[in-house]
Amino acid sequence: MTDWEPVPLPFVAAPSQLPTSLPTEEDIVNATNVLSLEHSSTLVVGVGSYFVVKHGQRVSEIEGQTLLFLEQYRSSSLVVPILYAMYRLPSKGDMCLVMQRLPGDTLEHIWSELDEEKKSDICTRLKSAIDHLPAILTAGFYGGVGRTCIPYHLFWHPDEPKEISGPFDSEAQFNGGLVRKLQDIDETNHGYMTAKVEFYAKNLDTMLCSQGPVFTH
Repeated sequence: MTDWEPVPLPFVAAPSQLPTSLPTEEDIVNATNVLSLEHSSTLVVGVGSYFVVKHGQRVSEIEGQTLLFLEQYRSSSLVVPILYAMYRLPSKGDMCLVMQRLPGDTLEHIWSELDEEKKSDICTRLKSAIDHLPAILTAGFYGGVGRTCIPYHLFWHPDEPKEISGPFDSEAQFNGGLVRKLQDIDETNHGYMTAKVEFYAKNLDTMLCSQGPVFTH
């Protein structure tokens, strides 16, 4: 993706960008309007009329950095909520993303009530947004915004070694990182997927041959 310098934490948007005072930690942890419970350690809540807050042990900084990066590409095809603040909750140390609350209902709640025409229109708009992402110019590497590690579990490692987690300068390095991760999993689990690892090591470079990196989610 295009070059991006990650913002330092804690991040707070300029006062002129804020619709009102940011919610306090007490407001956040006591919020009852649960919009999404991705798993036990990640919670998305509505706080008042202006904010949606995502927080928890599995919330990563790269999510917020990506939102800030995408702000420069916001358009009618790509609606991105404004990130108002990103910091760690003082009491828990969990990452906290305070975002713009966009008006409307979630598709999860209203989808069954929509007719086919409205569903088709929504799908068309979603496709337009998804198609818009690969059009964002890249800086010629495979990784997260700011030339960081790939934010995906198949490249995750607690020590974030570049040969496994990236960022990578070529597709061959990217493929090699995936193979090394699978080798690591295989060794940890006493060889239960050795055949798969050997197959990928032998064939991945010929199976995955693209025209270079594109921005995706």
